[in-house]
Amino acid sequence: MGMPIVINFKICDNAAECNGIPVCPTKALTWDREAKSLVIDNTKCIACGKCAKACPVQGAILVAKNTEDFQKLRDQVESDTRTRAELLEDRYGVAPTDPGLILTMKNFDEEVLNSDRVVLVDFWDEPHVACRVKSIPFKALSAKAFATSRILDKKPSLKMKFRKIDVQKNPEIAKRYNIEKVPSLLIFWKGKVIGRIEGAVELSKGDELAAKVAVALKKLD
Repeated sequence: MGMPIVINFKICDNAAECNGIPVCPTKALTWDREAKSLVIDNTKCIACGKCAKACPVQGAILVAKNTEDFQKLRDQVESDTRTRAELLEDRYGVAPTDPGLILTMKNFDEEVLNSDRVVLVDFWDEPHVACRVKSIPFKALSAKAFATSRILDKKPSLKMKFRKIDVQKNPEIAKRYNIEKVPSLLIFWKGKVIGRIEGAVELSKGDELAAKVAVALKKLD
């Protein structure tokens, strides 16, 4: 058994895409799908340090040299005041979300179900790096979607609006719409879901995404 690994979850992206998982020779570092968290099995760890080297966040994965060092690292993590959300902008160039776009349980029905517009809702996980970096670029695709669907030929005054909702802070809404993967884009019209796009979408696939939104728009009565 190697010396223990310590993960600083205060600054770790804690995502299934962790670079340390594929380089771990003993599979000591894994992703627990049920717990939605990285897990270290120190009975398998050989302290090779490959996971720490592969991690783009310096100090997120720490390798202890001995038992005394392990405790020091634990204390170091405990006293760390940083958070993932605070580091995202510096680390990835991600700007904070516009508060005006954020939905909650209190305003979801009014903003989405009772709206006279087509509403695109981005279901995401605020601190999850994949959501912050690869959140669905719905603003960029709206004009293409309208043009492709030709819906404006029938409804020239039709408008879209965009909102975002954090699935961790609003689990009831996420459960209501069976959100299993984040980010996910749901398209609403007159209180009903007329389209669903699950998973992160690369900016390079904007045309493909716009085409999917256009398919949903064609369902408008």
